[in-house]
Amino acid sequence: MNTQAEALCEYMAQLHDRQPEEVLLPEHLETYRKQHSDIYQRIVQLHHTIISLERIIDFPFQSLCSPSEMTFWDTVHWNFVHMGVVLLSGLIDDKASGAHDLDQFRTRIFEQWIRPGFRDEYRNQRIRTELSSVHRSILDRVKKMRNKIVVHRELERASLLPLTSVSGILVRELRELFDAVERQFRACCFCPDVRTTSRDYETTVVDGKRKPTSLDNILDCVARNSKLVNQPEETGQYWAVLREHVSADELRVMNEYRRKFAKSEA
Repeated sequence: MNTQAEALCEYMAQLHDRQPEEVLLPEHLETYRKQHSDIYQRIVQLHHTIISLERIIDFPFQSLCSPSEMTFWDTVHWNFVHMGVVLLSGLIDDKASGAHDLDQFRTRIFEQWIRPGFRDEYRNQRIRTELSSVHRSILDRVKKMRNKIVVHRELERASLLPLTSVSGILVRELRELFDAVERQFRACCFCPDVRTTSRDYETTVVDGKRKPTSLDNILDCVARNSKLVNQPEETGQYWAVLREHVSADELRVMNEYRRKFAKSEA
């Protein structure tokens, strides 16, 4: 861990040792809690969205499903991407009048709510958790996608064609931006432990085995019912010949799931 990160962790640990009642002026506690709760719920929804996306793009759909079987999952993928874009944009930089976003929440804490004795410490924390130029670049593309593709669909020069071109967003970039925003949020929570996922989204190990999440179980159903995994049984005596035409990657995926489902290796 670098020196700056160590200093931030040490500082945040000091604030986390205190309760909001100690850090904030009493007349602003109720407002803080209500606004904090709103942002927290959006952070959790966004985190679940990104985790779902990561799990979906890691799943070997290309091996297990034909293009004609991908309509539903393509829709799920893009719905999650669009939801991530909308949530991130609104959470970080909402320009609408009267909007409640994380930046304004942090500013209210600093300018109005925090006790004078903690203001300098909190200012240093804000500086340390500001978004980097890389994060700002990702955010700029997120906002463009939100404004020109997801929420609105702009035409160039008021003509029918072409639609405005917008650079795409990678899931790993959504994750990078989310992690930076989550650090900002945690720094103004004033409590030792804030969970931004439900237990069903967390990786847990029971008796030495990883406990599957609900999404794991759904994706396992896709694999269990795929033609690839069941091909040896479905083709019977012809499997030995057909096996020669199965790629090494497909064979690896097939046997990975056959072992998982207590089937013999093909």
